[in-house]
Amino acid sequence: MSINGSIEVSSVPNIELSQNATPGGIPLTNELCLGLTDTVYGFAAGLQVGNFSGNNVNNGIANDGFAILNTSTGPVINEPITFTYTDVNGCTVDSTWLFTVHDQPVVSIVNTNNDICFGDSLLLQGLGDGNTGVGNFYSNDGITDTTVAGEAWFNSNFAQPDSNYVYYYEFTDVNGCTNITSDFLYVNDLPVAGVNIDGYEFCSNDTANVNAIPLPGPDDSLYFNGVYETYDPTGFYEVVAGNYPNGIITVQYYYIDNNGCKAYAEDSMLVYPTPSVGFTFNSNCITDTIDFVDTTITNGATVADYSWTFSDGFASSSQDTSVLFQYGGQKVITFEVTSTAGCSDSYQLIEWFGEKPRVDFDWTNECLIGGVSNTQFVNNTPAIDSVTMWSWSFGDPGNNTSTQFEPLFDYTQNGSYLVTVIGETDYGCIDTAMKAIWIREYVQSYPYFADFETGNYGWVPDTLVGVNNSWEWGAPSGTTINSAYSGSNVLMTSLNDNHNNNEFSFIISPCFDFSQLKRPMIKIKLWGETNQGDGMKIEYGDQGADYFPLGTVDKGINWYDDFVTGLIEADPNNTTSPEGWFGSTGGWIDARYQLDTLVGDTMVRFKIIFGSDIAQTLDGFAIDDIWIGERERTVLVEHFTNYTDGLSQISTPVFNGVIDEPTLNDYSMDLVNVQYHTRQTTSELLNANYPSGPSARQNYYGLDSIPYVINDGIAFRGTVSAWYNDLEKLESRTLVDPQFAIDLNMTQTGANIDVQVDFTSNEDIGNKEVVVRIAVVEDSVDLSGFGVSGIHRNTLLSFLPGASGTSFSQIWNIGSTGSVFQSTTVTNGFNLNNLDVVVWIQDKDSKEVYQAISGKISTILGLTGVHDESAAMDFMIYPNPTIGSATLLLNNSFKENGQIYIHDASGRLIETLTINKFQEQIELSNKDYKNGMYFVSVVNPQGQKMTKKMVVQKH
Repeated sequence: MSINGSIEVSSVPNIELSQNATPGGIPLTNELCLGLTDTVYGFAAGLQVGNFSGNNVNNGIANDGFAILNTSTGPVINEPITFTYTDVNGCTVDSTWLFTVHDQPVVSIVNTNNDICFGDSLLLQGLGDGNTGVGNFYSNDGITDTTVAGEAWFNSNFAQPDSNYVYYYEFTDVNGCTNITSDFLYVNDLPVAGVNIDGYEFCSNDTANVNAIPLPGPDDSLYFNGVYETYDPTGFYEVVAGNYPNGIITVQYYYIDNNGCKAYAEDSMLVYPTPSVGFTFNSNCITDTIDFVDTTITNGATVADYSWTFSDGFASSSQDTSVLFQYGGQKVITFEVTSTAGCSDSYQLIEWFGEKPRVDFDWTNECLIGGVSNTQFVNNTPAIDSVTMWSWSFGDPGNNTSTQFEPLFDYTQNGSYLVTVIGETDYGCIDTAMKAIWIREYVQSYPYFADFETGNYGWVPDTLVGVNNSWEWGAPSGTTINSAYSGSNVLMTSLNDNHNNNEFSFIISPCFDFSQLKRPMIKIKLWGETNQGDGMKIEYGDQGADYFPLGTVDKGINWYDDFVTGLIEADPNNTTSPEGWFGSTGGWIDARYQLDTLVGDTMVRFKIIFGSDIAQTLDGFAIDDIWIGERERTVLVEHFTNYTDGLSQISTPVFNGVIDEPTLNDYSMDLVNVQYHTRQTTSELLNANYPSGPSARQNYYGLDSIPYVINDGIAFRGTVSAWYNDLEKLESRTLVDPQFAIDLNMTQTGANIDVQVDFTSNEDIGNKEVVVRIAVVEDSVDLSGFGVSGIHRNTLLSFLPGASGTSFSQIWNIGSTGSVFQSTTVTNGFNLNNLDVVVWIQDKDSKEVYQAISGKISTILGLTGVHDESAAMDFMIYPNPTIGSATLLLNNSFKENGQIYIHDASGRLIETLTINKFQEQIELSNKDYKNGMYFVSVVNPQGQKMTKKMVVQKH
């Protein structure tokens, strides 16, 4: 079977894609930019129909041949978009288009400053990706000169000051993608500055103040005639006209405000030249007319007037002038020159004319140390005398000279040398000064003693310039003073006649080195016979020219009487202290004074000064036997107190304050102190420990009240208040020579303390009974644990062997000796480091203490050694007890002789025996000993000592 029919075949319409809504428009592009939207149109048979589909298509299915391409995402490459059309016959045709979405270019503006000053231009530079593309700037105002791609100039002259401007930069890359960025500029207005000079016309020797507004800061600049002026934070500027050429000077001010914007101002001044005045003269001699000649430099000025003035009244208006001075001396000469512009300058000269120079000199270092004097000469010639040439002659055997102003010269021998110096001025005036210098012995060994028997021993009479001197050395034969204190010779104001009227003379000593002395003092024998207005005193000094008064009235022993008018009236400089000796001493007196203020000085000199008025004269003063050395007396200060007593509670701290406070008066080497805590109405702890000791001393002195202080038994007795207000008595007592010398030695074995006292008489004191007392004291006791406040000092713990001490009755001559040995045991509760042993020798009848000494147990042990020599030295006594004799056996013999000392129970030395070297056994004969206990001490050749007890018990 067959079917026959016909089929109509329809043709497919032509389709077209375009970017325009009209057929035949702009074909679709394959390149799009990210972030932009675009439209696409489809045509079939010339009609806008059909649908679009794809990932980036919006609104493409309305069959209206229209769609929106969205490029908000990307970038993408070859993204397909399909256009589909179906005609009425159901025939479908489509077309696919591929496109690429590109990123927008990154755009920036290169601009380091958002501020600009009005009138300035700023180069703006824009950047795009790789700078491959085209960029342009644009703005409402200010953008100029965009001829260079990517650049533009902002010219603030086309803007308004104090305004903000926004500008843009647009860049299109090679893909046709465009981006825009912006920035801003603020146009600052320019500041206003000003500068002015205080005036216009000035002379070259003037200064002009410059006022700049606003005040210049460190970044601003001032230029004076093109020269930069250094910044001054005070804002003060001035033009020194003479620093710049005459004529117009311009001051320029460059000011920069906080925005960096600049302002400029200037001012000017007119400077006239000023003459530079000068003159010369032909002579300083007043015997002839002196010519004064103008040497002024005009500096281009025209001179109108000349003016000369002289201090003695002469004046002149001539250019040059001549003067005949009527007298010499200092002249003030003023010469002034004035120009036609009114600019003037003057020159003033102060000059000496015709005066003879007043040459004078002094020196330091008179001491011959190590064979040389190292003498420094000091030129005292007034500088105003204008001496320019010097000639020194030192008067030494070598005839040495110098032309120095102040030469240094070494003398090599003691003695007197005549020193001459000649000074000459530039104008030929000459003066000569001559002085005798005494190069002095340097004393370092003490004690020092000068008895003046064979000479003045370096105590050299000398005078001040122009003042008379009557001091002589030799045998005195005056009306009253007619013998020496010792020997035959003295130093005296005129040996056989009266002293001079209106005399101010002195004697200067050798040089003394006090660097090693601890308690120095001076003793001098003197005899005075003067009127009340005439007298003598002593001063001290070092290597310089200054001297200072030694001592005052009411201190020392026989030291000064009162004020001496002659010491004031005769002193040409009226500088000396008026205290001294005067009147009649009634014979030789022994004057003494402590020299503690000189401790440590290395070049001490003493000056003995005599001064008289114009009234009647007598013999004057003589001196003899000068002694300088260490004070040897140690003063015993006994203090009776009780801490329960109201007055003692007030006075004891005062007493201890003097003893303990070295910054007030350091008495540490001058005294030893024992404090007795007595029993009053009530007992106290420090008395309860040893009541018999304080009671015995109280009875010994006959005291019935406390507090009470006694110095050396008789030197002072009274209350603490009276003692405190009269410490001069304590100081004076230290100047008294002790009648005895005491040697204290101690050794320790465990808690046992052996005390050995050896003493020697320094004087012939005759038949006396003296008592050696040994006290153990505790230097610091704190009873705060017992409710007692304060630290208690030097409290008596015990007497050895008791309060009565050890007596010696005999005729005491110089060199007589005695010895006491005692032993004690320190009980528990006492610290050896706090214990002292105090020893004194006292006249039993008069109660005068002849000498005292103390030693801290721990300190003395450190010097003599703690007795632990049992292995090296030991001995035994047998039999012991003994009835008649005993044997002492050494464990080791000595290589040199040793000693045995035997003391009785009271400490008195009974017998001394010698141990021969290599001897081991010594017989002790006790036949003359009484029954009792004895102390046997063995001392080896090294001074080490061991003591043991021996008991004699006869039938």
